[in-house]
Amino acid sequence: MWTGITQIACGRYAIALKSDGTCVTTYTNYQAVVESWTDIVQVAQGAGFMYGLKSDGTVVTTSDTGTPVSTIANAVMIASSDRSVMAVTNDGKVVAAGYEANFVSDVPLADITDAVFVAGGCDINFAHYLVVKADGTTVPIGQTRYASQYNDTVGVWPAVQLGVTYNISGITSIDGTPTPMTVRAYEETTGRFQIETQSDVNGQYTLRLPRWYNGYIMAIPPAGHRPMAHGPITPPPEDTQV
Repeated sequence: MWTGITQIACGRYAIALKSDGTCVTTYTNYQAVVESWTDIVQVAQGAGFMYGLKSDGTVVTTSDTGTPVSTIANAVMIASSDRSVMAVTNDGKVVAAGYEANFVSDVPLADITDAVFVAGGCDINFAHYLVVKADGTTVPIGQTRYASQYNDTVGVWPAVQLGVTYNISGITSIDGTPTPMTVRAYEETTGRFQIETQSDVNGQYTLRLPRWYNGYIMAIPPAGHRPMAHGPITPPPEDTQV
């Protein structure tokens, strides 16, 4: 019996994340590989392969296709669709890797910005993803191999507004003088770095955070000064307009 489980993902099989950052799976062929993973913060599973997002933003996989997942870095979230994986990075970009990881959308993958969430799915012949942007709109993505199906189905989905993020704004200063500096957000539970921005010449900054975790905000001042932390910050209720 599994114990200490904090997250689970299911496709053809199941993979579960434990509180110590290790994983277990129901698929006996991959048990040795999956159980060797460490420092995992999220798991994903499509129809075939399993993926684990590590605390350093890299991705490990059970894939034996030879296509490296080493092309993914600074990821904060992943989703799987059959034999591919898609990641949202800490700068709001979207990156795909794995077998047949070639996709089309109304907005090219390289041009997607402010992404905060991604979900994946597939049927026998068609892998697809849905990316949610910080403004609550969605970008549907399908494999180029099945572009006609993409155009007939995913491509005509309307954008929907989702209250998935909220703004945190503030002013960075030293001894009362507004000072530009790097401002970072960390997840409260894991301490994992999520996203950063730069305050302007007036010290003003805004970070857009997902609603699914409490966060700490840390300002990184120039050398000779200590970083300043604020939090934990709890997301407002879902019906709050932000």
